[in-house]
Amino acid sequence: MVKSSVANRLRELRQGYGLTQEQLARDLDVTRHTILALEVGRYVPSIELALRLAAYFDQPLESIFWLAPAPEPDRHGGAQQHLATPLKAMKAETYG
Repeated sequence: MVKSSVANRLRELRQGYGLTQEQLARDLDVTRHTILALEVGRYVPSIELALRLAAYFDQPLESIFWLAPAPEPDRHGGAQQHLATPLKAMKAETYG
């Protein structure tokens, strides 16, 4: 079984709406630290928070969060980052 992690484009959305982490946190009644942890991939949101974020940005859940391959250890014991894009974005890039 391939291991996966949850990736997101929360920072991109937040910045596109001209919001600070603090503003988004206040609107969602969470801490700024929660928003930061989500954006850098240190925290996977609860279903409730993920759905609230999707509703807030009026986006389908899977366009904000998706499964990405988990980072694999490199030869030096660190982790290699895998970049992934949501299926919708890949289709848009492919088909215009």
